[in-house]
Amino acid sequence: MAGYLNVRPAEAFRKADAAAREAVHLDGTSSEAHCALATARLHLRDWSGAETAFKQALQRKDFQELLK
Repeated sequence: MAGYLNVRPAEAFRKADAAAREAVHLDGTSSEAHCALATARLHLRDWSGAETAFKQALQRKDFQELLK
């Protein structure tokens, strides 16, 4: 845990973005993966990328099942 204290926020969010992209690649049907990508993109100030990822999350079947 202490190792995380030495990571600059911009670097951490770039790593989070890369991990979320990998998650979407591994399971493109997961709304959680798309939400993780959107959140990382928000912190990177990639507004259009975040919007796209959030829209993708909303369209996933597993997200729709949560609404029932």
